[in-house]
Amino acid sequence: MGNLQYLSVFILVAIFTCECKKHVSVSETLSYKYVSHKWMKKIEDDKLLSAISIPGTHQSNRYLKTSEPMFQAWGLHNQLDAGVRFFDLHVSSDSIKYVKTGSVQESETLSYFLKTMLTFLVKQKKETLLLRITPDEGAVARVTKLLSRDDWPVWRDKEIPTLGQVRGKIVLIQSSTLELGLSVHVTELNTDMDTKETQMKENIKKASQKCEQEMMLTYTVANGESEPLKIAKTLNKQVDNYLLNLKGDENRPHCVGIIAMDFPGPKVIQTIINFNGKLGEGTQIVVDSGSNEDVALPDSDISENEEEDIGGETSAAEGSHAADEEHHEEGGESSAAEGSHAADEEHHAEGGETSAAEESHAADEEHHAEGGESSAAEESHAADEEHHAQSDQHPRKKIIKKVNCHKVHRRPQPSPLL
Repeated sequence: MGNLQYLSVFILVAIFTCECKKHVSVSETLSYKYVSHKWMKKIEDDKLLSAISIPGTHQSNRYLKTSEPMFQAWGLHNQLDAGVRFFDLHVSSDSIKYVKTGSVQESETLSYFLKTMLTFLVKQKKETLLLRITPDEGAVARVTKLLSRDDWPVWRDKEIPTLGQVRGKIVLIQSSTLELGLSVHVTELNTDMDTKETQMKENIKKASQKCEQEMMLTYTVANGESEPLKIAKTLNKQVDNYLLNLKGDENRPHCVGIIAMDFPGPKVIQTIINFNGKLGEGTQIVVDSGSNEDVALPDSDISENEEEDIGGETSAAEGSHAADEEHHEEGGESSAAEGSHAADEEHHAEGGETSAAEESHAADEEHHAEGGESSAAEESHAADEEHHAQSDQHPRKKIIKKVNCHKVHRRPQPSPLL
């Protein structure tokens, strides 16, 4: 290996190592290594929502390239995929549903956010999403009406629920202009950069002392400054370090409430999630396809009529889809037969021709699915399985290993509801 090759390998290792320690997201893409779809699944149903440590984003809808300034690099899909569960939106009359009027669109619309969040919850029924909307004066009535539909999976009560009560739902958090949902104690940082770290530590400590009885929201973000990214590069690392110190303290608090950030990276998000204790294997791997839109659900807009009907009842297809997901969640690990089936599928996709034995195997599987009794076909099936196990042409162990190395969870199609 030449010097140039050694240098290339060194650079790749260095990039990978740095990426694992990211406190700030500066790219719109999200690597599959950091996807965390189901981290709430492992938390007990009877735990109060306020007692859960939740990563969030500030000005969550200001990630468009036309946003001045931008507060997030990731779009909504990647924020959800990374494990973010609290979202903060500032909404004007024009940004409820964007209509081209010649002006520049600086933030994603409320309709888009609601549609995408509801679609996410159809698939991830054990999660809950917290939403704090601050509409301007001219948008309050429309936003209130949009969020008040009885057939929506939305928590609007003022009593703090347990996680079990709000799984699969959007939980509304009150703001200065919208009183729907849970009241929350909010702390923010002032504009003095020299004291931001001290303020942040004091605010998180205060939240940790009250979060078991009260909803606590700590903003660790730019507050009126014109360079949110520059401030996030410093603050997010400080937040991560402080939380790690708290976690290792003898008097470690049980929770830190909601922490909302600008440009949060995978490292600080995971640190907040890990504050909830050992959650086990709660992640779901998806392909890193290189762009936010590819990693995410389709971005179709909502018509004016759909804006009013966005929360209509689920169709039969959605009910079937939800039931299937529940079945898979409770059904445990895939059997060896499923692994073999996946291996055969990958083999065919790579151009391998179907042997006579495989055709017989498929025919037998169809026969069993239709409830047929044991017959000569079953004996043929057993013979075929022995043939596969011994065949040099289709080494099962090797193929299964290959499938496991490239295991991908394909996304279901978006809900026809939305």
